[in-house]
Amino acid sequence: MSFRDEMEQYRATDLELILNTQQAFYSEEEQCILRELLAQKKQHEEAERQAKLPSTIPCEKCGAPNDSHNENCAFCGSRLLKEKYYISDDTDSDDEQDESEEYGQNFTFHYVISFLIPLVGLMVGAIMLTKDDAEKIRCGKTCIITAIVSTILLGIIWGAVVSSLF
Repeated sequence: MSFRDEMEQYRATDLELILNTQQAFYSEEEQCILRELLAQKKQHEEAERQAKLPSTIPCEKCGAPNDSHNENCAFCGSRLLKEKYYISDDTDSDDEQDESEEYGQNFTFHYVISFLIPLVGLMVGAIMLTKDDAEKIRCGKTCIITAIVSTILLGIIWGAVVSSLF
């Protein structure tokens, strides 16, 4: 796979980031290829954006119809809000899910620890209950419940093992 083919897989924002932050890693020729690809992708994205615009856009302020190429309303001079007509194809639903997982709270570790080590789970749950965030409070309750269930299951299993020995 050639350098150009490999770089064509990236979006314009990724290419821009590479050009702005990683110039030391690429030769002058590769940087030229990156600039060309970036220009092509930006041109393609702009063409797609323009294709998605309706022929007329109503002004948010006065309601007058305006040509989609206008930046400001021809009647009142207010800036036309074209952004709502663009469908964001930059991110896939998978990317959105990954992003929410990346930036959202993930308490899986807390739950596993609560199940495996119930005493720690009770302490973690008690600490989480003191937080102001509703999501953390919910996590605290879940940790405590998980620790209690784990203790009960451990007691049942331990009782069954001990009774089978005698």
